[in-house]
Amino acid sequence: MNRFERVRAALNGQEVDRVPAGFWLHYPNGGDQAVKPHLDYYRETGVDFFKIMNGTHYQLDVSIDVASDWRRVRPTSIKANFYQRQLDLIKRIVDELKGECMILTTVFNPYHHGTHSTSEALFDEHLRTDPQAVTQAMEAMAETDNAYIQACLDAGVSGIYYSIQGGEHERFSEELYVDTVKKTDLLVLNSFKDRGEFNTLHLCGANMRLDHYADYPSHAINWDVKNNSVSLKEGGEKFKRAVLGGINNRGPIINGTKDEIVAEVKSTIEQFGRKGLLLGADCTLPTTTPYANIRAAIEATY
Repeated sequence: MNRFERVRAALNGQEVDRVPAGFWLHYPNGGDQAVKPHLDYYRETGVDFFKIMNGTHYQLDVSIDVASDWRRVRPTSIKANFYQRQLDLIKRIVDELKGECMILTTVFNPYHHGTHSTSEALFDEHLRTDPQAVTQAMEAMAETDNAYIQACLDAGVSGIYYSIQGGEHERFSEELYVDTVKKTDLLVLNSFKDRGEFNTLHLCGANMRLDHYADYPSHAINWDVKNNSVSLKEGGEKFKRAVLGGINNRGPIINGTKDEIVAEVKSTIEQFGRKGLLLGADCTLPTTTPYANIRAAIEATY
């Protein structure tokens, strides 16, 4: 199988010649300087599928001091510089790699936009004290994301790696979570569910409300197994779609021996099975991870 055939078979729960594998990390540079590190990483590790990292956070054009200020937030044009820089990065990498493998790109959820536009503590406080005002802003961010995602897909990526934050049990009441974070997540996800062939949910955090993600549309799903109560195998049954993961992003792949890395890969595949699995990490690997360790994990699937 080539890379495309292998990943498509895994996404469809079919037999594969070997389990496809993909890992990613952040690069020291951004913007134009991020193109070469992305391409060097791809060439040096031999991943089966590739993710373009997104180091550009949502930028508000209004100041936020009190919760009611969120009512002034409106959709942002994707012609804004922070969007155009990322789209340029995507287009340049896709032009280099199109035809070699499936390419994902990261999009963060509206909750994440809010926390990075202000601070996590302030955003959470405002969401609890004036949920209507903040939800209106999150809906505006979702509208902008919808346009940005279409532009990413038009640029040639195979799918969106949708990074979800704000779903921890202890962060909000279930009712508040459903009425705000989940509501706006679905506004975004439903806007592109009929496009792409490798749309992936990344559930970022510990003790997440995993049951709530069963009705989130995607082709594959990834979560932090070590910090949540659902194993990889249980998640495959719960979410009824392909699973991406199995490797501890703070485990042997960081600084372990080759034998330790191979043992973790072999154990993951043995426990889950070869169908419906895309080998990856619980989350992004540290930037300092040796590329040789990543190659060792990928080669262990042969």
